[in-house]
Amino acid sequence: MSHREHPSVLVVAGHDPSGGAGITLDCMVLHAMGISVSSAVTTVTIQDSTNLISSEPVDSEVLNGQLRAVINDARPDAIKVGALCDREQIDVVKRIIQEEGLRAIVDPILGPTNGAPLASIGRSELAQSLMGLISVAEGATPNIDEALTLLGVEPGAGLTAIEAGQRLLGATGETTDWMIVTGGHQALTSATDTLVTKDQDFELSSPMLDFAIRGTGCLFSSCIAGRLALGDEIELAFGNCKAMVAKAIAGAEQVGRGSRQVTPGALRAAL
Repeated sequence: MSHREHPSVLVVAGHDPSGGAGITLDCMVLHAMGISVSSAVTTVTIQDSTNLISSEPVDSEVLNGQLRAVINDARPDAIKVGALCDREQIDVVKRIIQEEGLRAIVDPILGPTNGAPLASIGRSELAQSLMGLISVAEGATPNIDEALTLLGVEPGAGLTAIEAGQRLLGATGETTDWMIVTGGHQALTSATDTLVTKDQDFELSSPMLDFAIRGTGCLFSSCIAGRLALGDEIELAFGNCKAMVAKAIAGAEQVGRGSRQVTPGALRAAL
């Protein structure tokens, strides 16, 4: 029997040595929420606040070993999946989610904003493999560009976030319960995120700030995983995380030479 006091989330993501994204930010967010965190590293990157220089994927058997060790020791209440680099890694994570019946939230990262590729396979091939992973997850949090790529649709096709979310749910055979399509990276006056479920859809917006920031996708998806582990239904988790992320972004700091990033102080102020 487990004797832990707090809910637990297993984070599967890449390591960003600058701390502005990836597994470091995921763990920081979840710890700030009062959640116990375990982790498995998918890739070791060389990057800073300006761009990704290179990425060295972890062998799929090593990733499998990390995950099995953690899950066999203390089963998590949820698993948050970030950057995955190849089909083998995706297959490992998918198999474990299915075998263990884990509650999974996928942030389908298809590449960095700036710099070298993160994955060792092409963007379209990565997207196809990630759709298989999303089909065994409870939900996913793609931004609008990622959503269109996952669907194999050109960016100029004119799909709204609601339509993209609905199509993504359909593409999983409706095995996935919800999609949150985020829009904060777009050059608009407001950052609008869209929750689509089998029964409803709705949007939440916050003001767009006039500075570049890193790690917002990691921040948001980790918050969603954490809120679900704490017992929120997805609609409540969506509202809580939208508000938290907006406040945390407003308090982001210029840590390095490039984009701003969320710091522990900004998180404390946002929670």
